This record gives sequence, C-alpha cells and structure tokens, in this order.
Amino acid sequence: MVISLESQNVKNKRVKSFDFSLPSFLKNINISFDLINLPFILGLFIYSVLFSNGFSLFIPKYSRSVEIQKVILPLNGVEILNNKEIENFSGINNQSYFEYRKIYKGDTLSSLSIKYNVSIQSILNANKIQDITKIDDFTSLKIPYRDGYLHRLTAKDSLESLSNKYGVEVKEIFTANGLKSENIKGLLELYIPMVKPEDYGWKSNLDKFLIYPTKGSISKRYGLHTNSITGLTSFYEGIDFTPGSDLKVFASKPGFISLIGYSPNYGNYVYIDHSGGLRTLYAHLENITVGLRDRVDQGDLIAEIGSSGFTSSKKLFFAVLRSDESVDPEKLLK
Repeated sequence: MVISLESQNVKNKRVKSFDFSLPSFLKNINISFDLINLPFILGLFIYSVLFSNGFSLFIPKYSRSVEIQKVILPLNGVEILNNKEIENFSGINNQSYFEYRKIYKGDTLSSLSIKYNVSIQSILNANKIQDITKIDDFTSLKIPYRDGYLHRLTAKDSLESLSNKYGVEVKEIFTANGLKSENIKGLLELYIPMVKPEDYGWKSNLDKFLIYPTKGSISKRYGLHTNSITGLTSFYEGIDFTPGSDLKVFASKPGFISLIGYSPNYGNYVYIDHSGGLRTLYAHLENITVGLRDRVDQGDLIAEIGSSGFTSSKKLFFAVLRSDESVDPEKLLK
C-alpha cells in the first residue's frame, strides 16, 4: 500500500515513493515508508540478516580447529645452512667404505694398487701400516674405494674446517664417511677422499723399496727363456709390462735421472740412480717428461709406454741393477 505525503498536509516537496521486499518476519506488518525512513529500514534489514545467523559484531564465532601440517622456517641458522649443503646426496656406511680383501701369495702392494686403482700410500694409511716389511703379518687389508687420508678428529674440527683444510667439498667428506648429519662429535676419524696421505704428514718406509713403474701387467719375467722359433735359450735381465688403458711410466723409487738415450734394442730409455747402489732402467719409451740430473720422487711421471726399439708392440722393459749387476725386479717390488 502506498501512502501519499499530500494526504498528510505535509508542506515538503512531494517525493516519489518505493516498494521494498521485506524480510519474512516483517511481511505481516502493514507499513508504509518514504525515503526519509530509508536509513532506519536498511539498518533493520542488515541487523536481521546478520544476527539471525548468530553473527557477533565483536567476538568471531569459533568455527573449527586448524591442523598444522608443515611449518617453513627461514633458512638462517647454521644447522639449516649445513643441511642445505648436504641435502640431495646420500652417504654409505663408514665401515663399508673400506673393503676387506684377503691377501694371497704373490700379492704385492703394487699389484693391489693396480687392481683396485688406489695408491699404495692410501692402502697403507687406511691400515695404519708404516713399516711395509710387516705386511706379511696381515691376512687381509682394508682397501679404500678411492685415494684418501684418515684424519684424526679434534674438538675444533667441523665439516667446514676440514673442507677448507683439505680443499675437498663438504659433500665429498659427508658421502665418503656415510654421515647422517653434520654433527661429527663423538667420531674419532674421518676419511678425507681425493688427497694424498703423504701430503698431510703420513709417513711410511715405502720409499726404501721399489713400486711397480706402471699400471700394466707383467707379461715376461726375469730369467732363462727359450725362443719358440729359433729354439735358442737366453737370459732375460728384466721384466716386461704390457700396458693397460694407462700408458704412464713412474719412477719406481726416489732418485735422480742419470742417463737418457736411445739404442736399437731398448729404443728410448731412462736410467734412474737410487740410494743403496740401485739403478733402474725403463725402456721402449715415448714422450719422456724428465731431464738429465732431474730429482724425482717415487711415483713421479717420467714417460709413457711406447714401441721404440726392438719390439713389435707397446711394452715397458724394466730392469733393476745393483752395483751394475742385474737382479730380479720382482724380489724387490712391493
């Protein structure tokens, strides 16, 4: 129903009226209004909608509990930063990093080094053998999977400090030792991979003995040999090495280069003089990397295996002389 303002003798200007759809609780109330009462009507409408559903203007109604499944913290702690450094790579059990291998008759440190592709000093260090003459007391040896050095830990050591000291990434040390966290307290030792033990204070008497001059296998031994074609027997005063994939030739013992030359039989050759009246000969060489009178350490590169001289294939002829008399190299090789 619409009520006109004119019928109420109101002197105000006539205002157009509107019809509204009221809430359900107001539908039965017969009411007329004009724009003057509009704010009151709107306020009443809003109040009826909000508070009919239990809405509180000042205290929110508790609806349901919230379950926290994951909290993301800022990466600013030392422990978290270290975890970032070592995440996404796995470790292996520290005990399995060294594989125990039984020693058989005829095994030498050199042959084990070649077989497992680790340095002799790494094998000695892993087993804490400083006097190699006592190696016969062992029935098995720990063979590391790669070259490295056993570091005895102190209270001040951390993965970061060891990384800086040895120039090896944290993740390499972590992996090599099968660590599960960056906390190394309580451990006595850590294996530092990819470093030379002798560079960090490890000492043995290996340099008093001869090591294999190459990573090849022995194909001809010292002693009498009968030629299958001519039937003639002759004395072979050294041993032949057939090369593997690595053609490098190393100094078998510390010494100095006493002679470099060429002959039709030996091809390119190098003599190294050592303490104790020993001299070693390396023949059929290529790419000689040392010069006359150069001082060399045990294991230093001196040349590559070649086919120079009287030979039909690549090989290394290796001989040992004591007071200029040949001796069986295999009796001196360790």
